[in-house]
Amino acid sequence: MPFEGTDFWFSSVLTTLLLAEFVTNLLLVSPNVRHLGKIAPNSVLVFWLSSIDSIMLLNTLLVAGVNLVTGELVPDSVICQLHGSVTGFSSLAYILLCFGLTLFRYLGVVHQVPLPRNFSLGYVVAIVPLASTVAALPFMMGSAEPFYVMRPSKVHCVPNWSHRSV
Repeated sequence: MPFEGTDFWFSSVLTTLLLAEFVTNLLLVSPNVRHLGKIAPNSVLVFWLSSIDSIMLLNTLLVAGVNLVTGELVPDSVICQLHGSVTGFSSLAYILLCFGLTLFRYLGVVHQVPLPRNFSLGYVVAIVPLASTVAALPFMMGSAEPFYVMRPSKVHCVPNWSHRSV
């Protein structure tokens, strides 16, 4: 389906803002990679939170950019299925990392419990497979119809909750 006038401008502005945010996020995250072994457990979670945010930004940037370059919206394509699953993974991982960061700060500030670095790395290692499994569930269960559909904003693909199999 071809772009309308407002879709073009919306995608143009969104792509520009996402590109600026992605570059800014990379400039803040990438210098800290070499110091990852030396930083506090809370900061390890903040690093991974920023990294997951970069994945989400890149994912949305690619969909908006492809739509902008091609001049068409492909609502139920393979790209939409991949975009929806990456969005599901990064959203769940982001929420779990925020929960872990809150929990770690609560334990450190209120209960004065020192947390070892291995605990935060173990937490990250546990949530990545969990988020990946949840994001892959629609593909594991198999369906004749696409699980993810384009939202009315024409930028995000989300689960189609009208399926009876959901």
